[in-house]
Amino acid sequence: MQGNELHYFRNIIDRDLSHLVAQRLPVTRHYVQTFKHELSLEIEAIKANISMSAFLHQEQNRLQVYIRACQQNILILVAHVGEYANPFRKSIKFDHTIICKNLYVSLEDLLGFIESHYEGYLDKNSWIPLRYKQLISYDVAESLTEIDNSLAKLKINPELKQLALAPFHSLNTERELTYQRLQYIRDLKKNLHKFVSEPHEEKADEDLMYLLFRLNYNAEDYCEFNFRTIQQHLKTQEDITGQLETLAHIQKLVNQALIKNGIAYESHSGSIKEILSEWLEEEINFLLIVQKARATDLTNFSEDENLEKFRINLPSEEILFICYIYVELGILDKNRVTDLVKGLSRLTSTKRKANLSWSSLRKKFYNAESRTINSVGVLLKEMQKIVDKLRGLK
Repeated sequence: MQGNELHYFRNIIDRDLSHLVAQRLPVTRHYVQTFKHELSLEIEAIKANISMSAFLHQEQNRLQVYIRACQQNILILVAHVGEYANPFRKSIKFDHTIICKNLYVSLEDLLGFIESHYEGYLDKNSWIPLRYKQLISYDVAESLTEIDNSLAKLKINPELKQLALAPFHSLNTERELTYQRLQYIRDLKKNLHKFVSEPHEEKADEDLMYLLFRLNYNAEDYCEFNFRTIQQHLKTQEDITGQLETLAHIQKLVNQALIKNGIAYESHSGSIKEILSEWLEEEINFLLIVQKARATDLTNFSEDENLEKFRINLPSEEILFICYIYVELGILDKNRVTDLVKGLSRLTSTKRKANLSWSSLRKKFYNAESRTINSVGVLLKEMQKIVDKLRGLK
């Protein structure tokens, strides 16, 4: 850092803290209280000095160089503190660990001040010192179990919960950490703490997915989870029209949702909003093509071509109930019921009607009367007799 803003911290770490550790000197409660008070005063003085220095370096390039020097020097000092003790180690006695804890909190406060006031000048692609990364891992570990248990109590989908917590576990699996990723993990931790403290009724999964969307959690695995979730919703629709309506509604929600500015899990990838929008657009275009192709196939069987229809000597409602049974057995595709009913209306006739209305058939498909069910039951028994008779001939 240009100037002597951090000279106080350097002296404490290199002289006082190292002496405490080397000599194994006891730390009294009064010493800790006095130390915390002096730290708070020094932090405020440093913030004022940084603000003044930033004003003096207000030319764009000079200010950026100055702020990035501040950023790096604070990270180095925090890492230096970690060389003497783990600030998050639980201790039943007063020793140098509590001094390290107070130094860590004060330096993190100072770093937060710089992030809040000079966000645009930080070097977000800079690598975090390994010792500092270890301290962040200890910090996160203190609250990770609590967040995990709270999400489980909310009955969050296990896969969704695992994906939401994956950034924290990456601290132990990925050797290097950028400042941008560090900021994201901190922000995610803060937001998850808030999330688990709020009521969510019966839509906790939906609320968590919205939170991760707002935080631009654009990790590849999480994007794939979104794709699969949408595809599961599509399977509940009986036809392409319903699927298109579902996709259009989701696309509307995605386009209208807001993402927090300047935040992303993967800094070099597109935003989750862009990724989902492109995927939804491709799905919609594909279904439109399929819908058009199927409509063309059905049109080829129109009455204008003088195609002779199949004559079925059953009432239309009984034909439809038999088709319903086939759908329930998985013989016919439940997602193409509309196409099935339209095809029947174009290609068949009954004793009562030469032309069948597909809209009328559609209603009957889902609303079979008891009389229809009984008649089909008798028909199936007659079919069974034929099967038994043929079986006896073999």
